[in-house]
Amino acid sequence: FNTLYEEAEWKIFGIGLFNIYEEYGEVYYNYNNKHDFTSRDDFNHFIIDLMDRSDIFTDVDIEYGDDILTLSTCYWPFRSDMDNVRLAIFARKVRPGESTYVDVSKAKVNTYVKRWQWVYDNIGGGYDWSQSNWDRRKLLSYTAEDAERDGYTFIDDINDSDGIYDYNNGDGYDY
Repeated sequence: FNTLYEEAEWKIFGIGLFNIYEEYGEVYYNYNNKHDFTSRDDFNHFIIDLMDRSDIFTDVDIEYGDDILTLSTCYWPFRSDMDNVRLAIFARKVRPGESTYVDVSKAKVNTYVKRWQWVYDNIGGGYDWSQSNWDRRKLLSYTAEDAERDGYTFIDDINDSDGIYDYNNGDGYDY
């Protein structure tokens, strides 16, 4: 993608749907308004929030200091009274000396996306989101110490065939 400001190569790391009406539940304003990060933790939590809401997981890593591009447009996926959400695509700029290649065969559908209350009540059949299920090791600036502080432990599921890493927050269940 080229922007008004520069020509650059970008790698897509997430795609998500975002509610814009408070009457339907959580409105996550930061997805397209966050431009400056006060710290590594601020950046990491922004990316974690985006990836929890992403419909896909790619094999693209991201780290504090990367330039991020957000493309956002209106989208009407539900054909109902919840008729206007935002579809956003998130990419990071290719780093100097890095290949532009992305192995798209490693992209996975997120079957446990964080949504807003209207979706849970009207489409999700009572489903309620409670835990991330994406590989936070793709967030290179997120350390084991960060994970411990946040109550996560990185646990590879030996029998995992979907390529998504499971996490355990201490409650005895992998998510």
